[in-house]
Amino acid sequence: MLEVPIEVLLVEQNPGEVWFIRQLLGENEAANEVATGLYFSALVCGKEEGIAYAAGPRVGKPGNQFLKLLLADSLTAAFNHLERNRIQLLLLDLRLPDSKGLETLSRVRARWPEVPVVVLIGEDEESLGVRAVRHGAQDYLVKRRLSAEILARCIRHSLELHRAVAQLHRLEKAFSEESARRRLLFEDWPDGIVVIDLQTMRILEFNSAACRQLGYSREEFATLRLPDIVANKDAEKIRTTIEEVTRQGRADIKVLHRFKRGEILSMRIIA
Repeated sequence: MLEVPIEVLLVEQNPGEVWFIRQLLGENEAANEVATGLYFSALVCGKEEGIAYAAGPRVGKPGNQFLKLLLADSLTAAFNHLERNRIQLLLLDLRLPDSKGLETLSRVRARWPEVPVVVLIGEDEESLGVRAVRHGAQDYLVKRRLSAEILARCIRHSLELHRAVAQLHRLEKAFSEESARRRLLFEDWPDGIVVIDLQTMRILEFNSAACRQLGYSREEFATLRLPDIVANKDAEKIRTTIEEVTRQGRADIKVLHRFKRGEILSMRIIA
């Protein structure tokens, strides 16, 4: 069974820099594999629209991952590739023939926000790298300070960070959707529902049915406390009942409720 590679697109116009990065990943492969947990095929087998494709995988040590490096010499060539294929990571130089500076990163993020990006910068461009991270890059690398281990660690770290952030976003979305569903159920429930702070007797949450049944507007109901909507003698009964629900999980009582107009009516509370 062939291993699924980590596909990384290197977007770099300078042939010397491309050679340097390929050497880092491909030179002394056995030593690099031990140090980085990645193994790499550096042979180029063809070009299409400015993109050079790495050759197929060789056999690496069990547990290590095969890295497939793809090359693009302009942002246009990179976009052509991204439109046809799905890759896991971009190594992006910010000085390309058709785009320069943070605009390059912004254009990538606008089109493919789901693709993690590591920007490549020059020796004296640290501030540019920091700004790139603030604009959505996973990390930045100073090209002339690279080693095989630093590059591979950055790739692995960026991929893991991206997966973790994506999972967090999925959980946040699921939580938001579930909260919205529960809020809709709470609001649309035909019976009045009131959530009370046991210590202060303040009303924390309520639905429209509770307002309607007792004759208050939502603005008025939001200012009330428990003694405002039940007869004085029953306020303590409700506190005791809530404590019973906390211990036993359920309760069923009748309480005298006070309407806005002053009427008193016995209402059943089930919890």
